[in-house]
Amino acid sequence: MEQHTVNCNGLPVSFALIRKKVKNINLRVKPDSTVVVSANRTVSIEQVKGFVERKGPWILKNISRFALEKEDRSALQFREGDIIYYLGIPHKLTISAVEGKEGVSREGRTIRLSIRDNSNFALREWIFNRWLKQQAEAVFNDAVERILAGLDRYWIEKPLITIRTMKSRWGSCSFTKRKITLNTELLKFPLPCIDYVVLHELAHFVHHKHDRAFYNFLSQFMPDYKEWQQLLKTAGIEKI
Repeated sequence: MEQHTVNCNGLPVSFALIRKKVKNINLRVKPDSTVVVSANRTVSIEQVKGFVERKGPWILKNISRFALEKEDRSALQFREGDIIYYLGIPHKLTISAVEGKEGVSREGRTIRLSIRDNSNFALREWIFNRWLKQQAEAVFNDAVERILAGLDRYWIEKPLITIRTMKSRWGSCSFTKRKITLNTELLKFPLPCIDYVVLHELAHFVHHKHDRAFYNFLSQFMPDYKEWQQLLKTAGIEKI
């Protein structure tokens, strides 16, 4: 069995490659979030990696689905070894005591929190949430700009983006105030989930109501939006 890593939507995805007498390249995501690929020995590693990269959105969606099915949403205690989901991929939290600058960094599948007072759990949470808000601002702003670029024929002006943690909805739109609000918790999900919520909110600047025209608009610009909508529902929040 060989171990390899590819990049999917900016995130490292590791997979185990098993050589078998099979006709096609086969891929599956196990409930523990490990990715297993089987391929004939005549298939080059470049072909296998290309196949896995093309399946990236599907892999991330299923990793998130399995993770959310078993996730204890109160489990994050900001302790060494805690698992944090970022853009659909589980990351291990490591805590480092430092004398200099405090902060958070992400390296591969590790999120490293550097803190001066290592015994202060409230400070750990504050430092992490500050970093998470910064990540949300960058990721959400990029998503809005990308989606708007595909809607250029509608001349939608870039709205004000507000970010906060919400318990009952993923996002909201105030087209009179030219503002959309996005839930910080979206960062736990694959990027297509974020794109779907952003598209949903921007669609309200064209179609104010959730009518047939609105959903036809979603289907036109994101034909598979129902798949990502369903994944978001696994977290117990359905409103957008």
